[in-house]
Amino acid sequence: MHMAYAAPTLVFGAISALGFFLAQRKANKVKFFQQEELEVSQVKGPGVCKVHGVVVAPQPLISPISEKPVVWYRMLVQEYVRAGKYSRWSTIHDEAVGTRFQLKDRKGPGSIEVDPSGAEVLLSAESGSEDHGVLVRYLESKGIRRMLGHGELRCNETTLQPGEKIFVLGTVTEAPGRYSIAKSTSPFVLSDTDSGQVAYAENSKMYVTRFWAGAAGLMTLWWLWHWVR
Repeated sequence: MHMAYAAPTLVFGAISALGFFLAQRKANKVKFFQQEELEVSQVKGPGVCKVHGVVVAPQPLISPISEKPVVWYRMLVQEYVRAGKYSRWSTIHDEAVGTRFQLKDRKGPGSIEVDPSGAEVLLSAESGSEDHGVLVRYLESKGIRRMLGHGELRCNETTLQPGEKIFVLGTVTEAPGRYSIAKSTSPFVLSDTDSGQVAYAENSKMYVTRFWAGAAGLMTLWWLWHWVR
């Protein structure tokens, strides 16, 4: 046995195993997306479901840059860093903040309470800013020090606002007189994109993951053959 081949065999074997594990998780997630999409009023009890409706916010947040009423926002702030011949945008702040809201039936009076904490939020609309003064004040309010202290700044601000139509994939629980959806062991997704498009994208990622896991598996066999021969 050639022990020099042991390390690459184990490394590629671990990569392959991880890849197939992640691919299976994505495959299970795609199965959840294949459920029928329900109106809020069609939800009849606890369980995993995919439901769409309109966002209603009794007590919305205010997004920090665009200053819009929102139920969820993500702030991504980057600084332009120069190092010799190389330069890049480096992320110095990435934060998602949400508050409970109601998902209201588009055709009737029904509603479900949604807690977006821990959800995978997939939104198509975002805004940005390169206003240096505004971004510096925002970072200071968060107690964040920049890497260089004088580099250019930019941000992407993604928001979910009252009145938007979204779908929620998650686990419905029942309390006296109301239903709610929050993070659980099943997939938890909020999106303003067509659920079929989201499912297609997840399915594509699953096949890509399986491909590189299979490639790593072939490399494992190649190194293993050299190891044991």
